[in-house]
Amino acid sequence: MSAHFAILRTAKLKSFGNVGGSLSHTYRTRETTNADPQRADLNEHSHSSPGEVMQALRDRLPEKYRKDAVIGLEYFVGASPQWFQDKTRQQQDDYFRQSINWLEKRHGKENVVGWSIHRDESSPHLVAYVVPMSDRGTLNAKQWTGGAAALSKMQTEFAKTVGSRNDLERGIEGSKAHHQSIKSFYAQIEKPAQHVTISPQTVEPKILKKGFLSNEYETPETVAQRVTAEVRKAYAPAVEKAKLAASEARRADEMTLTAKTLAREKKELTERLNGLERHLAPVMELAKLAKHEFAQLVLQTQERVNAIKVEHEKAAEKERVRQEQQRRIDDLVRVERKTAGAAHAFATHALEAIRKAGGNASKVEWPEVEKVAIYESITQHRQDPKKVLSAIVKHSPGMVDQARQDKARAFISTLVGKEIAPLKVSKEREGPSLG
Repeated sequence: MSAHFAILRTAKLKSFGNVGGSLSHTYRTRETTNADPQRADLNEHSHSSPGEVMQALRDRLPEKYRKDAVIGLEYFVGASPQWFQDKTRQQQDDYFRQSINWLEKRHGKENVVGWSIHRDESSPHLVAYVVPMSDRGTLNAKQWTGGAAALSKMQTEFAKTVGSRNDLERGIEGSKAHHQSIKSFYAQIEKPAQHVTISPQTVEPKILKKGFLSNEYETPETVAQRVTAEVRKAYAPAVEKAKLAASEARRADEMTLTAKTLAREKKELTERLNGLERHLAPVMELAKLAKHEFAQLVLQTQERVNAIKVEHEKAAEKERVRQEQQRRIDDLVRVERKTAGAAHAFATHALEAIRKAGGNASKVEWPEVEKVAIYESITQHRQDPKKVLSAIVKHSPGMVDQARQDKARAFISTLVGKEIAPLKVSKEREGPSLG
């Protein structure tokens, strides 16, 4: 099985223009030729818009820094295309999440100001934006990307920390492979065009090695390779010019589309601004009111707000009472089975009353059920009046209201011929306690 490699690259962003250009590509606010618009909804972003990432970056910058300082680092994290094909979406997400964690540990979580995962291109990858702050609170990109040694060390650390956990290897350390510089690239393509002339001498096999009796000549395959290489070398500048022309044409198309997009966004923002002005027109009229008129309006508004609060509190209390009543109704079967004394007597009579009401508890006259249970518990079973009152108040759906509790206490006081003290409500446990 061939090896798969972890890919980590970084680029310096030296101005807000650089940051904005990168973000417009990352958030697809301009046309991206190598991205599929039909798959754009698969992309993930740390922020909902490029403006939020830009603001997060601005917020992390120190108050003072050099004009030529690098204000941001753009990290690119990917892997061999075949690796993504062999992994599940969860495994891919784990790789990207570990990469973000690695960046946060490397630079400080507060300095990783944004990230995006692209899945609309040929191979998924992560783009992250980092403010290169030093330990002293100053901008210092050189500390992180200064020189080949620092970049090589970064590649090695990433491969060991993140790559190895995801079956990914580091590229060949110290490899001589490098990107052609821009200067040398343009110098190459600006060379005058060369015309290739293939003469009989060109295709004649050359002597590779002279011998005593015979010489060693090029094979036909070697001749073909040599001639092909010479032709390619001669026409390389023209090919590169063609590629550059195509690239510039695509860039021109992107810039045209970006201009159209900006014009459309400007129109949308103008329409939103006009709508906001219309929406706020009544508020703006307040500025035209006299001082006493404004005070009167505020007073009327406050009165209305207070009335709404009262209505809301009443509705909330009504709902609380309804829920508590239903809880007690649902609990009657348990009380009848698990308790004794007045609680058991009340639950028994309550369940019978519900049965007679056709199963509709709202039709039950709870005061009548309570009186029957109280009378039976005190006169027949000689139970303590205070405990009887406590049991009825705790379990009767009709006793959620405080006024009903006072009536039950008055009824028991009359029945036993002496005043029964009010119950004390305990905050530590449900229900009343004996006074």
